[in-house]
Amino acid sequence: MGEAAVVALGLAVGVLGAVPPAALFEQALRGTRSVSVFAGLASIMVSFAMLAVAVFVVRLVSQANVLLFGAAEAGSFLLVWAAEATRAWRDAQHGTS
Repeated sequence: MGEAAVVALGLAVGVLGAVPPAALFEQALRGTRSVSVFAGLASIMVSFAMLAVAVFVVRLVSQANVLLFGAAEAGSFLLVWAAEATRAWRDAQHGTS
């Protein structure tokens, strides 16, 4: 597997790993429904499991690409949360729309 494919796969898995808690975060920001603590913790556990299993699978398949995959995965995960944090900060400063 080439390096570009490993990075692309890491980016995709990082974004997919951020979806469960980000969906709940969006619901909480919009106020469409109340989000329970249990749902938040469950989404974080699902996200963690997805990301950890992906790194483990890459380690089993190709040990040489673990660092590259993990860096891309973590970077895209954090990029999603940077966007969510920016959106929440703007809503807090200007009121929700």
